[in-house]
Parts: sequence; C-alpha cells; structure tokens
Amino acid sequence: MALVLFLLLAAAWLWPVWSADAIPGTGAGDNLTFLWNNWWMSQAMRSHAWPLHTPVLFAPFGVDLTLNTHTAAASAVAAVMMRFIPLAAATNIVLLADLFLNFVCAYALAWRLTRRIDAALLAALAFGWCPYIGARLAGHFNLVAAWVLPLTALLLVDALEARSLLRRVLLGLALGFIVFIDYYYAVYAWVLVACLAASRGVVVTRVARARQRWQSSTLSAVAAASALVLLGIGLIAATGGTALAIGVVRVSIRGTGNLVAALGVLACTAAAVAWVPGMRVHAVRDLLARDCRTLAVALIAAAIVASPVLLSLARLWQHGDYVTQRYFWRSAPAGVDVGSMVLGNPAGLAWGTLSSRAYVRLGIDPVEQVAWFGPSLIVLCAIALFWAKTVPSRLPDAAPAAYPPGPADRRIESVPTCRRKAGNWGQTPIAPPPLNFGVRPQVAAWAVVGGAFLLWAVGPYLVVFGRHVPLLLPATLVRFAPLVSNARIPARAIVGVYLAAAMLAAWGFTALQESGRGRLAWILFAALVVDFVPAPVTVLALDHPAIYDVLRDHSMPGAVCELPLGLRDGFGERGRFDARVLLYQTIHQRPIAGGFVARLPPRIVAAYDSDAILGPLLRLSQGRPLAAERPLDGGAGSDALRALGFRFVVVNRELAPPALLTFVQGSLRLRELAREGSRTLYEIVPRVSGE
Repeated sequence: MALVLFLLLAAAWLWPVWSADAIPGTGAGDNLTFLWNNWWMSQAMRSHAWPLHTPVLFAPFGVDLTLNTHTAAASAVAAVMMRFIPLAAATNIVLLADLFLNFVCAYALAWRLTRRIDAALLAALAFGWCPYIGARLAGHFNLVAAWVLPLTALLLVDALEARSLLRRVLLGLALGFIVFIDYYYAVYAWVLVACLAASRGVVVTRVARARQRWQSSTLSAVAAASALVLLGIGLIAATGGTALAIGVVRVSIRGTGNLVAALGVLACTAAAVAWVPGMRVHAVRDLLARDCRTLAVALIAAAIVASPVLLSLARLWQHGDYVTQRYFWRSAPAGVDVGSMVLGNPAGLAWGTLSSRAYVRLGIDPVEQVAWFGPSLIVLCAIALFWAKTVPSRLPDAAPAAYPPGPADRRIESVPTCRRKAGNWGQTPIAPPPLNFGVRPQVAAWAVVGGAFLLWAVGPYLVVFGRHVPLLLPATLVRFAPLVSNARIPARAIVGVYLAAAMLAAWGFTALQESGRGRLAWILFAALVVDFVPAPVTVLALDHPAIYDVLRDHSMPGAVCELPLGLRDGFGERGRFDARVLLYQTIHQRPIAGGFVARLPPRIVAAYDSDAILGPLLRLSQGRPLAAERPLDGGAGSDALRALGFRFVVVNRELAPPALLTFVQGSLRLRELAREGSRTLYEIVPRVSGE
C-alpha cells in the first residue's frame, strides 16, 4: 500500500509533463543539459564509445565528461528506454523513478529505526516532499536522486550491526554506484557514513568544573579585544572610515566586513575556552575497530565499482585537465539563507505565490538557498530530542553496554532482527551503544548528522534575508579538502539536514504515540502534509525547429557552428551560450562548436580563444566591438572553419550582437539552406580555386 501511494504521489507531482512533449523546468537551462546527457549516453551505447568523453561538444576538440554532471547510471537507464519511447518521455520516467525512490528509501530507513509504519510514512513524506527536492525539479535533475542517501544509511545500519561480509559488500557497492549518479551525493554519502559510524563509538559528556585562572584571563582578553572591534565598527559606521598610508603601502579602512569577521572569530574563541575544557570524549575502541574493518571492506568494494570514474579522474589529473574552484572567503558560493526558515515553502501548494514573492523581493534564490523546515517538522524533531534526554544513560567503561530500553525498543523486542544465527533469524535485539549527553543512540546519531550537514549548508559566511553577514563559518575549511572541495555549492548540503530531520521527526512521532499523545501526533502529521505537499511542477515545452530536420537529413557530413557561440561551465561563460542548442543537437545529431560541461579544462578555452576564426566569433558573441577584431576577407574564414571540420552555420539573429553579424557577413561565404523564425541555416561554401 505504501509503494502504491508513493508511486501515485510521484506521478501526480509530475502530472503536467505527461500531456505534452515537455520536461520540468522554468526555462531553458540546466534541464536541457540532463536531457542531452540521456541522448549522449544512447549515442555512446549505440556506437560502443566511452561515455565519459564526447567529441560532439566543443568541436573540433571534444571534452572529457568525468567532472561533468554526467548522471551516467540514470542516463544509461534512459538510453535503454529510448529504444522504445522518445527522449523527453524517457527523461521524465527517470525523474518519476527518482521521486518514487526518495519516498521508498526514506520510508525503509525510518521503519528500520522505529518499526512503525505511521512514523515511517511521516518520514517518507517529510523527505520526499521537502522543498530541496521540489527546487531541483527546476532543472537540477541529478540532485532529484536524493534517495541514495537514505539507502546508504540503511545499508550502513545493517553492515555495522550484522557481522556479515555480504552486507559490507552491499554497502560498498552502493557507495561506488553513487559516483555514477551524482558527484555531490557521492561526497555526502561518505560524510553521512562518517557521522553515523563515529556516533556509534564515541561518547561525549560534559563535566562540571570550576573555571581555571587561564580561562578567566583568556576570556577577559577576548572581551577587551571584542570591545575594541565593536568600537572600530561603530567609528567606521559613523564616519565612513578612512585610508592610511604606511610607507608605500596604502590601507583602506572603509568597510566593516573584516571587523565583523574578527568579532565572530573572537566569539568562537570565547565559546571554545569556556566549554571545551569541560568536555570529555570516550571512545569505545573495540566497537570503533570493528566498524573500521567494516568500512574498509566497503571502501574496497566502492573503489572497484567506481574504478572507471576514478581512473578517468586520474588521467585528467595527469594531463592537467583537473578543474576545481578558485575563490577566497568572500567570493565563495553562498550557503542557504537562514532567513528562509521563516519565509515559508516556495514550492508548497498551500503557500501559493505568497512565499515565492517574499523570496523574490528579498533576492533569495529559491533553488539554492531555501531552508524551510516548517513548524510541525521542527516540533517533532524537538520532541525526539527532549524525549531522548528523559531516558537515563549508562556510559561504558571499555565495551558497549546494553542501553536501557525505551518504548520503541520494547516494540522491537518482538520483531526479528537482521542478525542470522545458523541460518535462522535471531530473536534477540542488537543493543546499540550509548552516545552523547544521555541522548538515545539513534536520536543522537541523526542529531549529529543534521548538525554536521547544517554547518556545511550555512556556508562560509552567514546570509540572512538576502544580506551577507561576513562571519567566518566552519564551511570555509571545506575548500581546502581535496575532492570534497569540488562539491562547491555548500547550500546543497541541506539535503542531509532534511534527511536527519525526517528521521528525528519519525522518532518524535513515535514518542508521542507511545506516550499516549496520539492525537497531537496526528495533528502534527497533518500539518506537515499541508505544509509540504508540492505544487504541480512547471514545465518547459520542447520546440522542434524544422531547419534542424533539414540539417539532420543533409547528405554532407560535418560539424555545426551555432552563432552566437558560447563556452560555459559551472564557473562561468565565455561568449554567449544558448542552452537550446543542446536540445537541437539531439535532433540534428552532429558535433557542435561550444557547449556546456560542469568543469571545462582551461586548454579548451585557450584553444578557442587563440584560433584564427573561432576566437573572433567567440569574442564578438560576448559583445566585443567589431573594431577590435581583424576581418578575414575573401572567404578565408570559411576555409578556416572547414579546416576544423565545420560544414554548417546556424545564426540566431535574435541573440547575435550586430558586430557578430557584420563579421560573419564579411568573413564567411555562406549559402542559405533553410530559415525559421530568428534562426537561419547556412552551408559553408569554400573558395573557388584561384580566387
């Protein structure tokens, strides 16, 4: 019944795309990139080509797709379906499967933790309908597949609790498989594993102790420094600041950003001095050693499964094509806007346009910066944490002790567990170790997960109601971590917070039910449904200009140069890139100049920029004045393009700058083949011998 319900919910969410040749999205953008991914995978499978390198983008050079959001696993499924159904339909079915699996995997994990169907249903809706997932349907189709995170947690729980090689290998297979779904989720899955595994064998307590003299002295110094910083902030705000000349060095003191950052560092220092000395960390060494052996097996299996991508990544590194972000603290991508926690659900059906208008008015990105949890979800999480703290805890001396059973544990005692004994299911429940301030182990573990991902999602500096507050936050350190730094948008880590919140809410719901407050539990359940139920997805209708049919059916082989020309990756754009050219390539099926990948090697940009004909076309497409470029008269431009393998040009007069049109008219010999709307298809004509 739950599976049927989840399938109906996913299908209803995507209902608008089933009635037309369309895909989800508010416009032509990243959604067409994932449509192209599915098309390219079908081409690669048909021609037995390596799918992580394509010659049909950035012609004539081609480009490696290892660091691209290639979604190889989902694209392979879509490619198989494309033998029977159109490209758009296959893409939508993959999205339907992702939405369905989001519900299913969250449901399975919550049931594994609580053994209650109603609590598991609550967690499934809280995670499957969360605003993060709804925002991804605007174009980030790779991130819709968030089901890999609860699946990882579910397999991890089984692998850690059952001494079975098969379960460890299954966990490794899943971790390796995620690499073929999305890079961000591959990183998040390992962070999730680290948090949950560490939570099992580490006990953190706070011991009451008198403040030491060095603490008092340090806190006094921090307070004095903070007062000076506050004074400086006040003076700059009142006077506008000044500029100082120290020898040949000129220092501008006109902004308060650095002083605010310093104030934040001082506050963190004071908190550390006051609290850290009283903390006690106890490691259950036997348990940690066993868990490390489990994860070592999973790591080996994951490396084997992900070896094609890892080997391709090593080749990229060797050839100097590994690309990562380069930024400083203030220029780093922003995290979620903490003000959005009170602005409502921008994708919620019950909210209408009320919430989305507030996001627009405040300049908050409703895709990357949303962090709405809603009052009912927050209350349920708080109940889980409060209820957990009311249960006494026994800290182990050397080995994990049996944890005092609570209401949910008494329910589990009658349920067969996942431990096998001589081929039979054992009836004795596996006792988890205690952890962290007397909080129940399962609740504390997911509180740790939520806290870790929240610190990451907030970003390197604070954003509140669209305003950047230059407080130096822990996520600043992420950019120094190899491989992890390529998951460069910190706000996307909020998906881990939503998963943790869903599991905590399931525990909170269970606590209310077991304590005789079932009516309150169902009121909060209903409130969450009303808050989270999403509005129908917006769609992008896929157009099909007839000129691309002419291009596809033309007998002459050769690549196409779409003008204006653009090179785009996740860090920026050169020229002017029109995302629809990726859609049109799926029609004419020829290599094109330019294109989009998530990480574009600098050598390809340099090759375009230095080319005698592609360089001027690229710079003029970006709006450079015609006088800055030397025209290639006498049809020399046509010969240069043909030498690179290009035989056709498509000019979009609506987007092309006038200087680009003038350059094309004077430097290229073109024969018109077809015209539709603002687009005209030309054949490149070579110069006649002796001309």
